[in-house]
Amino acid sequence: MKLRTIIITSIVLILFALLSHFMFYIQPRDFQIIHGQAEGQVHKVVGGYGDGTASTITPSTFIYFGTSSGYVVKVRLSDFTKVGSLDVSPVGGIKSGVIDTVNGFIYFGDGTSRIAKVRLSDFTLNSTLVDGFSKFGAAIDVTGGYAYFSTQDAAARVLKLNLSTFVVDSTLILSTGVGDDAVIDTTNGFLYINIDSTPGKVVKVRLSDFTEISVLTFNAGENGNRCAAIDVTNQLAYFGTNQAPMKIVKVDLSTFARVGVITLNAGEERCGVAVINTFGGDLYVGTADAAPGIVVKIDLGTFTRTSALTLAANEEGLEGQGAIDAESEFIYLPADVNRYLPKVNLSSFTETGSIQLTAAEGNPLVGVIE
Repeated sequence: MKLRTIIITSIVLILFALLSHFMFYIQPRDFQIIHGQAEGQVHKVVGGYGDGTASTITPSTFIYFGTSSGYVVKVRLSDFTKVGSLDVSPVGGIKSGVIDTVNGFIYFGDGTSRIAKVRLSDFTLNSTLVDGFSKFGAAIDVTGGYAYFSTQDAAARVLKLNLSTFVVDSTLILSTGVGDDAVIDTTNGFLYINIDSTPGKVVKVRLSDFTEISVLTFNAGENGNRCAAIDVTNQLAYFGTNQAPMKIVKVDLSTFARVGVITLNAGEERCGVAVINTFGGDLYVGTADAAPGIVVKIDLGTFTRTSALTLAANEEGLEGQGAIDAESEFIYLPADVNRYLPKVNLSSFTETGSIQLTAAEGNPLVGVIE
């Protein structure tokens, strides 16, 4: 009897050890995202007018797109169906946005002077803030309690928005250029602002004291930074230019140095949106000028252009902030000419559908995923 008890106990312990080992390997994967998200949000990656980083992979349920007419459109991802449309006026054409899934709010900045705060639980406009600036980039640090908006005014600024009070606590005037996209590394405490200049520049801001600490100037011929993406784990960032064809500049964030560039093919003009999939090891950039729009796939391991996808007719002007559902392997891109929202399957690299917004809603520009 004693021997039998020992044998049963041993089997139970072995099974428990095997189960623990198996559970370790099926934990959610880490990921990175871009253009306006808190670092670690693996199921969402944004690109274009804003930027950000990641959390752990969880299935996404809805995507929200801010539009050129000051609407927020809600789309259910399971069947790719529009399920809501919210007028956030007096907020106008939306140019940047970030999502705080922990506390349940989205923050959209417009191209004139306002920020809209939208509550996710009932999909309503919670509040609006007048800040007086044109905001073209955004990033969020949910743990730190702040969102950051970069402006395109004559004196480029970064606004530091307190999420708990919905007040701009401080404003940083940059030393150079006109601000565009923003990407954030909350792990190491830095914000990077894309500068639309000739040649292009990137400004590095330390979050702890909200201070500009360095400016990186690209090489001659690498002009007009328009989109950005960040890979925090590998300390790399990628910046797309406003050129024909566009160029993608690679920056080592640990040394804050330019370490490479690739020039895309003829017809792949002006980087209007960028979405990164760091788990898959690819960067996707969309053309602002090609008709129909073109999505170019770049292998980050070799830093080479691997393929391109031409979207359906009338889906053009890929410019703004796209988003990724990394769990289901889809990206969603704003086509801001004819009001389309295309959906691209990453595993097959094919377009699998699109939604056209109404004339009143306008063009989709800024996407965030819940």
